Amino acid sequence: MRKTLLVWCAGLALFPAGAAIGADDALNVGLVGYNDMQGRHALQVVTRSDANNGNWVYVGHMGSGQGEGGLFNPITKKKEFNGTSILEISDPAHPKYVWHIPNEVNAASRSVSVVYDFGPGRRDYLVRSVEARDRLKFQVFDI
Repeated sequence: MRKTLLVWCAGLALFPAGAAIGADDALNVGLVGYNDMQGRHALQVVTRSDANNGNWVYVGHMGSGQGEGGLFNPITKKKEFNGTSILEISDPAHPKYVWHIPNEVNAASRSVSVVYDFGPGRRDYLVRSVEARDRLKFQVFDI
């Protein structure tokens, strides 16, 4: 704890108050592309890439700040509570928002895991948590 705090404080000394720290300040790091994810806040980002399945990002979202009935999803043309977003990233400069798996209530889905070619049927699965005041559970989706 003491070493971590010391390193953190030393890092603060390198940047004056109010200085913005971004990709331009990092060696060999540059923004390539982005997607606004329909305005949904991200908690966890999982990437998977292989020749058989493609290049994907799975994003677990937090549940608060969505207003009545969630946020509008232009893909389904409905308001949906935050859940898990799926983006295709074969073109890193233009990540494509492919799908959103909503929660049935305003809940966080902060734990997301994806496994490819699992089990006897060699299927791909997404596992996520659903954390709301009245429910705590895991869900498994065949993707």
